[in-house]
Amino acid sequence: MAIEVKVPLLPESISDATVSVWHKKVGDKVARDENIVDLETDKVMLEVPAPAEGILKEIIYQAGATVKAEQVIARIEASSAKASTVAKESPKEAVAEVAPAVQKTAASAQKVSTTAQQTVSQAVLSPSARRAAAEQGIEAQAMSARITKTDVTTIPSGARPEKRVPMTRIRSRIAERLLEVKQNTPCSLRLMK
Repeated sequence: MAIEVKVPLLPESISDATVSVWHKKVGDKVARDENIVDLETDKVMLEVPAPAEGILKEIIYQAGATVKAEQVIARIEASSAKASTVAKESPKEAVAEVAPAVQKTAASAQKVSTTAQQTVSQAVLSPSARRAAAEQGIEAQAMSARITKTDVTTIPSGARPEKRVPMTRIRSRIAERLLEVKQNTPCSLRLMK
């Protein structure tokens, strides 16, 4: 049975919203009340939870699309049929289904252990230093002491790459309001600031 995911009622004076980010893809399993999509309006970011447990079957509006209140944006296939088939399975079939999952878990645990050993041998970086090093293309393997963001950012590097991204609806509205305030502020008050 398909369950419709609808845009929630929007706040007063807001007629539409923009689909910002889908947190799930078609075919992904979703739990009841799990956030599956974010909608952005001029004033607020709305999280849309899954109305039921199941599998996301269809995404009707992709990121960037404009939607209205109560509009269907996705469909979820309810998982009640799957639950009934699992109950009918014999214990041997259930064990055969679980065994590969256990093997995958063991393999991933071994991989994590190897990664942890490699991390211990590297320099200890704070999270902000790790990010700054990655942004500036600096390898921290050669460093031996605890490294902070200040240490990384003081190292001279080439030109900083520039990336232009479109403004979100909220930021656009804030910019408009700031310009309105600046234009309506008397010159004497602007000089005092």
